Order: sequence, then C-alpha cells, then structure tokens
Amino acid sequence: AFREYSDRFPFRQRSETPSIATELSLQCHRQYGMDGVIMFSDILTPLPALGIEFDVVRGRGPVVPGDLARCLEERLADDGPHGIREVEDWAAFEATHGFV
Repeated sequence: AFREYSDRFPFRQRSETPSIATELSLQCHRQYGMDGVIMFSDILTPLPALGIEFDVVRGRGPVVPGDLARCLEERLADDGPHGIREVEDWAAFEATHGFV
C-alpha cells in the first residue's frame, strides 16, 4: 500500500498533505497492530514556511536549490514580509504552517 502512494504522489505531497500522511502513518498499525505510530513526515517540511524550497528526488534524496546558508542569512536580515521572524502566537503559526 505504501508503494502505491509512493508511485502515485511525489514525496512532498505525501508528507505535507495531512490525510495522506495520516494514512501512511496508520498502515503499519492496521497491518501489524503495533502499540504506537510514528507520524509520516520529513525533517525538511518546515523549510517552505521559511521561504526555502526543496524537492525530494527519487534515487537521490533531498535537493535544496541554490546556497542555503546565504538564503537563510538574507531571510534573517529581512524585516519585510519575507523575513524570518519568531512566531508569537498560534494564529501566526497556523498561517505559515497550515500543512503541519
């Protein structure tokens, strides 16, 4: 069943779509009746909220185009709408991390 999702949906869509991530997370539990479930996601999932795009290329792994360090430095220094700043409340978090 996991392979069917992998063949049908790109990695980011699987990890950033709550219904798909939930289904993939519960497959082992349903099949083997395990005591716990590890949620299907990816450590890179928050990057788009920071304005950093990435892709996961089959057979290669995660790819971040450009210079990640320079991109982060520029975003930290930016006071405008694309700057990285501390999330101060739940509404601000939800606005930038709706897929989490």
